[in-house]
Amino acid sequence: MNWSGVGRAVLDFVYPPKCCLCESIGRDDVCAECLAECEPDLRPPLTLSGPYTLVDAPFVYDGRPAQAVRRLKYDRATGLWKWMAGHLAERYAQSDMGSLFDVIVPVPLARGRLSQRGFNQSELLATDLPNVQNALLSRPRETPHQVGLKAEARRANLMGAFAAQQVEGLRVLLLDDVYTTGATAEACAVTLRKAGAIDVGMLAFCRVNDPQPDPD
Repeated sequence: MNWSGVGRAVLDFVYPPKCCLCESIGRDDVCAECLAECEPDLRPPLTLSGPYTLVDAPFVYDGRPAQAVRRLKYDRATGLWKWMAGHLAERYAQSDMGSLFDVIVPVPLARGRLSQRGFNQSELLATDLPNVQNALLSRPRETPHQVGLKAEARRANLMGAFAAQQVEGLRVLLLDDVYTTGATAEACAVTLRKAGAIDVGMLAFCRVNDPQPDPD
């Protein structure tokens, strides 16, 4: 008898699988109906002339994609991360980012936030991507939550929050769950530039539906 199969059947009976977004019973981690409600980001990559030069994402930060970001980060709906990571890997493979950047660096969490949450969602989302270097960027300073802060307040909140190892001559692609005001990307990029990076970009799971977001 296949006891592992029996155990799986028992678990499915006691804890039936359900969609992590609409919570319909007996569905995949993200059901077809919820996937159909995800608005793809069809805009070309956002190009900038500041400390980071490119932003791209597979989805618009609205509806189900925004819900996925919140549920993974705040509700620990870890059934979402493989689905989200798969879409990021697909976007990366379909773009020129592999030729534009040498390494991928997930945006780090401070130690206290990491201990509280139990995982860094950006590291989870980078699982299916190549040349990931988690240790190149760290976040030694704890900062208050960014939610609800305007762009300038976000920048001030993140000043001096990040530290980088030497990345002399490297082109670095940051990886995060969401791109909103650009304050996080800017703070990371400034730190990486000071450590020798010659270019910095950002790949996020979703980005705000704004043609010119304020340089998160």
